[in-house]
Amino acid sequence: MLGICRGIQLLNVVLGGTLYQDIASELPGALDHYASSKVPGRAHLAHSIALEPGSWLAARLGTNALPGNTFHHQAVRDIAPGLRVTGRAPDGVVEAVEGAGPGFVLGVQCHPEDLWESADPRWARLFAGFVEAARQYALAAV
Repeated sequence: MLGICRGIQLLNVVLGGTLYQDIASELPGALDHYASSKVPGRAHLAHSIALEPGSWLAARLGTNALPGNTFHHQAVRDIAPGLRVTGRAPDGVVEAVEGAGPGFVLGVQCHPEDLWESADPRWARLFAGFVEAARQYALAAV
C-alpha cells in the first residue's frame, strides 16, 4: 500500500490515528505547509524531510534527508498502531510513515509524482520500490 498526501492521512486515520485539522492554527510556529501551492508548478522544494536511518524510505532513496514539496494544511498527529514515523519536516510535522509489520505499507505527505522527473530524481526510487514490492507480493500469492 502506498499513500500520497491525503493518502498518508487516510491511512493513519483508518488505522486509528488522528490528524491536525489545521497545522497553522494548531501548531504555532510551524512551517508553511502550503508553501508549494504559492509558486508556479508543483515541483517547488519547500522544506527538507529528515528520514529515519534504517527505514525503507531512507534505504531506498539512499539518504537520510531530502527536500520535498508541500501542499497541505492537515497532517498526521497521533500515529496509528501498526505505523511508525520515518520522516519529519524541520518543525516536527510527520512527512512519512511505514508499516511496523509485514507487507509493504508506506505513506508520504509530499507529492513525489511531481518531483521525480526533474526536481529531485531520487524520488523515482520510491515508485520503483513500490512496483518491486507489488511484484514480489504477486509472485508470493501464486
